[in-house]
Amino acid sequence: MRQFFHFALAAGFAALPAAAAAQAPANALSSQTGVYVGIGGGLSRANFEDTDFVPPAGMVRSEKRNEAGGKGIVGWRFHRYLAVEGGYYYLGKFETDYVGGGNSGKTESKVDGWGLAALGIAPVAPNFSFFGKVGAFNGSVDTTVTGTTPANLASVDNKKTNLLLGGGVQWDLDSRWALRGEYENFGKLGNTQTGELRTDLWSASALFKF
Repeated sequence: MRQFFHFALAAGFAALPAAAAAQAPANALSSQTGVYVGIGGGLSRANFEDTDFVPPAGMVRSEKRNEAGGKGIVGWRFHRYLAVEGGYYYLGKFETDYVGGGNSGKTESKVDGWGLAALGIAPVAPNFSFFGKVGAFNGSVDTTVTGTTPANLASVDNKKTNLLLGGGVQWDLDSRWALRGEYENFGKLGNTQTGELRTDLWSASALFKF
């Protein structure tokens, strides 16, 4: 599944020049430049690295892979085809439970961080555009461990900077408001002590343009 999303993102970036060929007029809402802020939320997902979460002998493990995620962003569209934006992401708290042999345990991994990305934008209608983004994400995995769990896991926090990839569509309602739908991938966060998680976010956002 991850390979499919990466292929889809690459195809989306490759399609931007072709989409731009059918561009909207330079004075259209979808070509408007300036500073904007936004807030959004959606479905955050974590794929656990199995080798980090191997259950102790005689125990079985279950995972909570999906969470509600959200973000707040600030951006500057300095050209009809280009923008830069950054913001804070809360990707959720993911749980792994262990039971068996009269024992039980749990790990809770809170994932959040800060992202900064450049956007390539293709205005394809007066109030509609496609975009792709590439940048960096400084993510934190803060894991809390209770009870009987794999010996390698501990109650620690790990920070890591990864490649941020994403893409989506934007609908400009008027000169001040816009709506977005997008997918963002943050790569593998954490380490063998916190447990490693491959994380992504499907979200809808509202933007206010100044």
